[in-house]
Amino acid sequence: VIVVDISSSMSQEDMRDHEPYRRMDAARDRAQEFAAARIHDRVGVVAFGRYAELRCPPTLDEKALSAFLRVLDTLPRGSEFDATAIGTALVKAVQVLKDSEAKSKVVVLLSDGENNVADIEPAEAAKLAKDAGVRVHTIGLGHGVASVFGFQELSFDELKTISTTTGGEFFAARSDDDLASVYERIDEMERTEREDPRYRTVDC
Repeated sequence: VIVVDISSSMSQEDMRDHEPYRRMDAARDRAQEFAAARIHDRVGVVAFGRYAELRCPPTLDEKALSAFLRVLDTLPRGSEFDATAIGTALVKAVQVLKDSEAKSKVVVLLSDGENNVADIEPAEAAKLAKDAGVRVHTIGLGHGVASVFGFQELSFDELKTISTTTGGEFFAARSDDDLASVYERIDEMERTEREDPRYRTVDC
């Protein structure tokens, strides 16, 4: 399951040096590439701000998955839904995967901020994921928090805690190129053949 932060900070245009390119655009485009490459895996999408929503259940239908990813966009700044509920989002992804019979249950969670919704803390969600046998790779996106003094870097400690607890990896992606490399690395790490083929031929 790919879990994508859609809070308003993801509209920051800091992912390319020579042209405006939003964090949201990079997250969406690279997730589409990653999902398209996982032709033997069911891939789902969870989007989150204040709340987490399953946008696409795990599927082998690349066209359907791509369609859901293409329409991902940021929440309006200052709206009641504009927040970063990392813990809630991870729990949602674990719920999606808990009944899966797949050999490997993996979440790729991407955010450019820190959890600011107290409903479920990231550390608690990480323990739940570990108990469910879900490995979580986390990606800290962007240069940090924009301020009048420039960008203030985030530590991404919560994302690091999640990956460490669940046996995954944390990656920092300060640019679109970085993010593309991160997804390539995760793709290499998570190469697992499915037991059931997409098509099965039966002799009658």
